[in-house]
Amino acid sequence: VAALMANMAQCRPGKLAFDPYVGTGSILVACSHAGAMTYGGDIDVRVIIWGKEKECCDVKSHGEFVQNGKVDVWTNFDSYGLPRPLGLIRCDASSLPFRRQAACSEDLFDAVVCD
Repeated sequence: VAALMANMAQCRPGKLAFDPYVGTGSILVACSHAGAMTYGGDIDVRVIIWGKEKECCDVKSHGEFVQNGKVDVWTNFDSYGLPRPLGLIRCDASSLPFRRQAACSEDLFDAVVCD
């Protein structure tokens, strides 16, 4: 489904996609796979900093599988061999920090993709 959403958002090389509910980054992975640069935000800073623990599954990190490892945005991108997001921020999607500060905030991102 994430790949379909990235396709509908016309993610491709040279475009910048933003996911305001990034979680572990599955939407951003799909956007990056399509060639877009990515940026993410989430209101829950714990997800951004610590990710979540996988107790029953192997996680591929830096090309090697790690038993019972941590899953976060960075390990997801590493496991697919994709360029990491430009950045992750803690934010509330209803009051994004760059809305007031950017002179042309409507042109800041080429796509906003989220679930």
